[in-house]
Amino acid sequence: MTKEKFIIPLYDTTIKYLIKSERTGPIIFKLIYSLTGIDLSDYVMIDQELNTGNNKTKDYRLDFLFKKGRTLVNLEINYELSDWSRRKGYNYLWRLAGSGYGTGGKYTEKEVIHIAINNASFKEDKNATLLKYRFKEDDCNTVITGVKSYEIYLKNYSGIKYNGSNEIETLLSMLTATSKEEMKEIVENYKEGAIIMSELEKLSLNDEFNIYYDHEAIYKKDLNEKYDEGRESGLAEGLEKGRNSGLAEGEVNGSNKEKLAIAKLMLQGKESLDKIVKYTGLSINQLNTLL
Repeated sequence: MTKEKFIIPLYDTTIKYLIKSERTGPIIFKLIYSLTGIDLSDYVMIDQELNTGNNKTKDYRLDFLFKKGRTLVNLEINYELSDWSRRKGYNYLWRLAGSGYGTGGKYTEKEVIHIAINNASFKEDKNATLLKYRFKEDDCNTVITGVKSYEIYLKNYSGIKYNGSNEIETLLSMLTATSKEEMKEIVENYKEGAIIMSELEKLSLNDEFNIYYDHEAIYKKDLNEKYDEGRESGLAEGLEKGRNSGLAEGEVNGSNKEKLAIAKLMLQGKESLDKIVKYTGLSINQLNTLL
C-alpha cells in the first residue's frame, strides 16, 4: 500500500497557500499577532511571485510582503535555517528600509518590519523562542524608529500537544510536524488545528499544488546534498591540512566550499552575479570558475 503523502506545513509552498486561504489565513494571522502584536489581516498582501518575471513556474523562494500605509512587513519562512539565510533576510530588511531615498525631498518616512519564522533553535541561546531587534544606541539607549525585526524559533515548541488552553503553542508545534501521525497527536480536539489539518489533506490530493511542492522538496534536497558535500569535503581537507597548519585553515576551506555549493545552485536558479556576491561573500573571479 502506498503511504499517504504528508504535506509539510512550513514549506514555502504550503505556508503561502495557508496564508492565502480564507479558512486558514486568519489562523496564521492570529498566530503572528499573538507573538508580535502586528495584525496582518489589516494589510494588503503583495505576493512577490508576481515580480519574478518567471512565466514557467512559481518562485517559492521569495517571501511575502504586506503593506499598510507607510508600513511594510516582510514575512520570511525558514524551514531550514542557516547563517546565510539569516543574513539574506537582514539584507532584504535594509534594502526595503533604504528604498525610496532616490526621490530626494519627496521621500516620506516609512516603517519596515521583518518577521522570520525559523524551524530551528537560536544558536546563542537554545531556550530562546522569540527575539526582538531594534536599531538602538548602546550608551544612551536611544532607539532609531522605522526598522524592527522579530525572529521566531520553533524547536522548543516541537512535540507540544493541545491541552485545551495552549492554542498558540499548539499552532507553533504544528508547524514543526513531519508526519500525519505526529500532527494528529499535537492537534487532539483543537478546532483550528483540525481546520489546518483538513487543508493539508486536501493539498496532498491537489495535482497542481503538488507540482510546486515537489519542486521545492527536490530543490531543498539538492541544496542540502550540495551543502553537506561541500562541508564534508572541506572538513576532510581541513583535517589533513590541520596536521601541518592547524584546524583553522581547514574550517576556512570548508566554509569556502559551502559558499561555492550555494553559489552554484544560485547560478542554476539564474540569480545575478551581484546578488550571489552579496549573499555568499565570494568574488566575481571565484564565481567565474563555476560558469
